[in-house]
Amino acid sequence: MPSSNLRAVWKSIAGDDGYITGGEFGQFMRKGEVLPPRETLVERRRAASARVRRSIEEETAARAAEQAKLNYKSIVKNETEAQRLQRQLEALQRLNASSRSMWSTTDPNRSGTSQSARSPRLPPAGRPNTSQSARH
Repeated sequence: MPSSNLRAVWKSIAGDDGYITGGEFGQFMRKGEVLPPRETLVERRRAASARVRRSIEEETAARAAEQAKLNYKSIVKNETEAQRLQRQLEALQRLNASSRSMWSTTDPNRSGTSQSARSPRLPPAGRPNTSQSARH
């Protein structure tokens, strides 16, 4: 570049005093800067919508995970209760079976079928017991 052109550039930057300030130099350097294209209103709204959508999806996923944990805890609790009730039912069934066998007798005239033993009858309230077993 010829020195006359350089002096002309210097005068346009520095002004009348011949000195260049930091601000003047920065302004000169930005003149050649290529600015990125500005976002349109539609593009800004789309970007904002995408951020909101991501936020909602993250919140929904967090809530779903929390609900899944609660559901799992409930399932475990119900299964534990079901096992406890099953054990209790089996114990009652064993008790019932043993009490039936304890109170049943075999009648020789009925070819091995069992028959419940009868408990002695109690007299009605206010009446004396006149059965044979009460006399002995």
